[in-house]
Amino acid sequence: MSLRSRLARGALWAFGLTLGALTLGYLASFFVSVDERRLVQPPDALTVLDREGVPLRQARVDGVDRRWVALSDVSPRLLDAIIAAEDGRFRDHVGVDLLATVRALGQAVVPVGHRSGASTITQQTIKLTHGRPHGLWSKPLEVLRALALERMLSKDEILEQYVNRLPYGDQIVGVARASEAYFGVPARDLGVAEAALIAGIPRAPSATEPRRHLAAALVRRDEVLRRMHRRGFITEAELEEALASQPRILTEHVRAYRAARFVDRVMADHRDDHVPAGARSRGRVIHTSLDATLQEESEELLRAAVTRLEPRGVRNAAGVVIDAHTGELLAYVGAAREGAEHAGGQLDLLRARRQPGSTLKPFAYSMLFESGGHAATLLDDTARGMTGAGGTHFEAENYDGREHGPVRARAALSGSLNLAALDVVRRVGTPALVSRLRDLQFDEVPSAAEVGAAVVLGGLGVSPLELGRAYTALVNDGRVVTLERYPVHAARAHEPQDDAVQERGVGDDTDASDDVSPRADHGNDATQESPHGPADEQHDDEAVVDEPTPV
Repeated sequence: MSLRSRLARGALWAFGLTLGALTLGYLASFFVSVDERRLVQPPDALTVLDREGVPLRQARVDGVDRRWVALSDVSPRLLDAIIAAEDGRFRDHVGVDLLATVRALGQAVVPVGHRSGASTITQQTIKLTHGRPHGLWSKPLEVLRALALERMLSKDEILEQYVNRLPYGDQIVGVARASEAYFGVPARDLGVAEAALIAGIPRAPSATEPRRHLAAALVRRDEVLRRMHRRGFITEAELEEALASQPRILTEHVRAYRAARFVDRVMADHRDDHVPAGARSRGRVIHTSLDATLQEESEELLRAAVTRLEPRGVRNAAGVVIDAHTGELLAYVGAAREGAEHAGGQLDLLRARRQPGSTLKPFAYSMLFESGGHAATLLDDTARGMTGAGGTHFEAENYDGREHGPVRARAALSGSLNLAALDVVRRVGTPALVSRLRDLQFDEVPSAAEVGAAVVLGGLGVSPLELGRAYTALVNDGRVVTLERYPVHAARAHEPQDDAVQERGVGDDTDASDDVSPRADHGNDATQESPHGPADEQHDDEAVVDEPTPV
């Protein structure tokens, strides 16, 4: 008998034995079960988005960077590439590829230069979900489970399990994050060449990870492209164009990390289950109130300001932008300069208490206007003894060291004149001003006796976040809004009814609907009787300061 005849006979025997084994295996698979718990979608990396869907942070789970994606959100090109690379007859077999198995057996008997594997996508899905036990029966058990899985799930369901569990190096799992990590685009937007490169990585991630092994990744990509062409997935022209293309691989695995201190608070909300249900989508995607563009602009402005003022001793800065009507936090810069090498660089300076300087003056002026004063009201910008903290006597002075005498309220406020501000406190009363600050939800306001009139010059500790919240009252008829880290429609649609859980956005905020105090709408009525009385008319206009004073 010739060698060719013997080989043909051997091939027939191998085919017959394989067919018989698979038939028995198919029957036996009815007695083997697939653990459905292993098919449950694993937790995604937590993704925090801004109000327009821009990623602010992506946090790994158990050291793995993954995000499950529906098959409908994966490029058909990528699905074709994966099938061509791993299992060309995936749509036709029942979990085990008879022809591939026979071919693999034949290659084992007759050595060839290149050996092809026999594991189908279904079998590989079993490995990815159940692991592969060691021992003589590991392969038969894998086959039986693959046959059982085909009866349990549709082809598309198996493929979705598969593409979301494939390893891509650098702790990346699944096509969604692989597409974003290597090409910076969603899996649905991959072109032919990009899809082939992504499809080629899982066979040997450590050897074909494109950042470190681009040459090997391109060899594997070209192999996948030729398989796609042989399968009819791409045309000759598409093949040639893809083979000639050079991929633009992101130079590093860029995971979003914006608005650090703001997102830290969101992550804490997530851990404590305080994120409103309406602010979540797809389970582990959180939508926030922040505007990433405004955040970036705010950070740039603050960094530039620190650089400009550094010769005067400024080492860091913080800032917040609030929608005064909704309370949504639009920008939140906890530290302009971050990092241990910068003063305050590891802190959330928006929550740090310090003396607020002149920033409390508008609240005293608002009380003046409520009681009948107006922009043209004359104030006395001269030094007088005042009662300060703890009842001590003090004399203040203006920033420029000068007294300006009679000055209009508009000029005094815009020029931030200290002596005129103290005159305002004399008129409205220190106890009333202290009460107003408490109504504005400043957390640590001493008694009027403890702080004295110096409160208007910043004689107490407040945080910038408290101050920003209080300023919203100036445009809301005296109402302080509740600060929100999440879109208002999401946060307020799911407000907890239990008084024990009040945190919708920022810390210990109280109900934004509480009135600060009753309004007295006197406007600019100069005839209204007020504490300023006829004194407004007693000065020659030429002697009155009515323009802003440089400070």
